[in-house]
Amino acid sequence: MNATLIPKPKPVLALEIYTNGVHICTAGLEKGLDAILASLVAKVDLDGPPGLPPKVAFHVSATDGETAYNWRSYPPGELQVGDRIEIRIVETDSADKPIIIDHAHTTTV
Repeated sequence: MNATLIPKPKPVLALEIYTNGVHICTAGLEKGLDAILASLVAKVDLDGPPGLPPKVAFHVSATDGETAYNWRSYPPGELQVGDRIEIRIVETDSADKPIIIDHAHTTTV
């Protein structure tokens, strides 16, 4: 019997993202990506009534300089103060595909 060995894929570094204990995505450093960004932005409405909570946005994205990749975005207001976001650094044989790939994007995500 002549069996051909198929090489096991090389593990990639990735970020596993959980929101309030629920696995949201695994974003991996594949296809020439040097960095994955997990960013948190809080907007405070300075013109609104005092005491309003900030509107929180969270994004998991990357760029290779020509293309932007987005695994998950929470627009402002979808997350609230007290929500829990967990980011784990892992090695994996397969990461999730980005949900948005923007080939016209040429600036840093």
